[in-house]
Amino acid sequence: MSISGVYHVPFCIMQLTNRFHFTPVAFETMGSVGDATMAFLDSLGAKIRKETGDIRSSNFLNQRISIAIQQGNTISVLGSLTADDL
Repeated sequence: MSISGVYHVPFCIMQLTNRFHFTPVAFETMGSVGDATMAFLDSLGAKIRKETGDIRSSNFLNQRISIAIQQGNTISVLGSLTADDL
């Protein structure tokens, strides 16, 4: 960030934005998602389905994300316990 408070994007990042589309992907602890994230996942699932020909690919993507969220929740809960709690 500069003295004026305006963030200056490095040149290498500016080059990436010309070639790639960046989308924030965020999940709540219980797995809820925003509209932009859901639209991105739907689009990604459609592209995977088109490339693989497997109509279940979107379901597999959603299941894998769900499992990752559950694993993260488990690690979070276990990290909050002390040795005496176990």
